[in-house]
Amino acid sequence: VDTKLLESVGKQIQDKQFAAIPRAQLQGRTAVHVEDVNTWGVDKAMRRLGKAFGKQIHLRRELVMKELEALKSEVSEWTDPSPGPPLPPSKSGELKLGVPLHCCGFSLEPADLHTLAPRQWLNDQIINCYLRLLTASIPNKRVATVSTFFYSKFLSKGYSGVRRWLKHIKARETKVLLVPVHSGVHWSLAAIDFKRKRVQYYDSMGRRNRPCLKRLICFAKLFLMSRGSLTPRRKWKLVHPKDIPHQHSTNDCGVFLCMFARWLCTSSPAAKIPFSQKHVSYVRKKMLEELRRGKILEMNYF
Repeated sequence: VDTKLLESVGKQIQDKQFAAIPRAQLQGRTAVHVEDVNTWGVDKAMRRLGKAFGKQIHLRRELVMKELEALKSEVSEWTDPSPGPPLPPSKSGELKLGVPLHCCGFSLEPADLHTLAPRQWLNDQIINCYLRLLTASIPNKRVATVSTFFYSKFLSKGYSGVRRWLKHIKARETKVLLVPVHSGVHWSLAAIDFKRKRVQYYDSMGRRNRPCLKRLICFAKLFLMSRGSLTPRRKWKLVHPKDIPHQHSTNDCGVFLCMFARWLCTSSPAAKIPFSQKHVSYVRKKMLEELRRGKILEMNYF
């Protein structure tokens, strides 16, 4: 492989990215290491080409150039000085895009962190890591979460297909189980309340989803039965809370999911949900800082 060619092509791409950024911004709180981003772009391009064509490929300049062009958008969202609030600095004051962020057993790649930038859809890695960080921050472990892949796995494989994913959940200690639900291009959150025997559905678009809740009630009964905690002849309720904030955009459903989960983990059931669409930009920055530090920080919505 002609590594010099890769480096030269990668540098051309990154030079285009950084040419429009004022020097003051590069030296300030959102400074970026050009070398790290360049190396990340080249490595990422080679991995993609390797998957597509195998290790023995005939490398051409046009092929690499096309692959690196596809990666431009993944970098530009963090380096483009377009309108929007600046991203919070790390402890060192610099954002190293070429270095993965490790948090709660997850390795968050630069492309994952980019989804926390303005007007981006949060991906599975960010949502799963943030939910685990939330539950790890609860002293009494009364709230548990499952993976974003849990619901679809339960639909396709049944209870036996998700049994091994439930080993960390203690039926007698866990009061609420949070289940992310992905329907096409939209995220919502279901909360199974084992104590009050109810399943609540939090959708930032205001949609109702009774079929989903009925399936989760079936799951809850099977789970409690397998742990010997099922209460006979106790009817479960389906709940669609009315007084919840709604999103006014098309790409913030993942942020609302995480904020619903945060509220359920840290507040009493009677407390009013304090956030709304106007807080999304602030929440995205705060989530990034929390993932960096590996702990939940206080949020000031006012």
